[in-house]
Amino acid sequence: MSLPKPPASAAVSASRRARARRWKIAALSLAAVAVVASAVAAIAESRGWPFLRAPLQRTLERAAGVPVTLGGQQDRFVLKLFGRPRLDVASMTVGAAPGPAAPHLLSGQDVRLGWRWTDVWQGWRGTAPWRIDSLQARTLDVHLLRDAEGRATWQIGKKGPAIDNNNSAELPRIGRFIVGSGRIAVEDQPLATKLLVTLQGGDGDDPTARAGWRGKVEGQWNALPLQLTVATSSAMPLVDDAAEADIDLRIDGQVGAARVAFDGRAGALLGARRLEGALKFGGPSLDRVGKPLGVTLPQT
Repeated sequence: MSLPKPPASAAVSASRRARARRWKIAALSLAAVAVVASAVAAIAESRGWPFLRAPLQRTLERAAGVPVTLGGQQDRFVLKLFGRPRLDVASMTVGAAPGPAAPHLLSGQDVRLGWRWTDVWQGWRGTAPWRIDSLQARTLDVHLLRDAEGRATWQIGKKGPAIDNNNSAELPRIGRFIVGSGRIAVEDQPLATKLLVTLQGGDGDDPTARAGWRGKVEGQWNALPLQLTVATSSAMPLVDDAAEADIDLRIDGQVGAARVAFDGRAGALLGARRLEGALKFGGPSLDRVGKPLGVTLPQT
């Protein structure tokens, strides 16, 4: 005697219930994993992701194509990835790109970097110059060198289109710039320029005491001897083409035979310089005053 088979509708209903149970178990498992992962991420974020020092260092080296060090294993390392991402390290060194002989591109003590993820993505792909939203350091040493063949210490990462040797558009963009004391060596052979910029900001070694900075610029610019003093009222972008002329800037000194004085406002020290203010030139003759401006004037 054979037992009657269950109705087809009952079998389908049981199959649906089993499938629903499996989906429910999978959803609960994923939720549990998400909760655990969120808790782990929250704890790591609060502690500054200390275990990411070596992986981050290797990632930066691969992206930049030059050596990068983020201090020693026992030095301060605080990384924040959520909200406004930033990196706070006791020391940082970024190697120079192949070409001009330089000890490094950048080396600093007590360095804090802030960035935006969109800028990281564009720099990684090589579709835009590298940009740092903010750079703060107690001490900073930078070498911006370019040889006669157009090879420059700052040409790190993926290379974009060919660079015009008549401008500095490829320089990494640096927004808010605060430094306790700094030294920037600039040597650009295509532009016949060799400068040494020394900066002093804040109050001695405390860059946060006063946001502005004072500086001296000495050397040659377009083959003309140059000696200037610079003072700003607040933190000024070092290189930022999008900056507005909204920071008090005073410049005084000598360019060639011309005496130069500027009192006004500016957006960035380098790059696309936006200036608003009074510019005064003086010298022994109109001809010699016009040379820094690239203007031919009569001797008298």
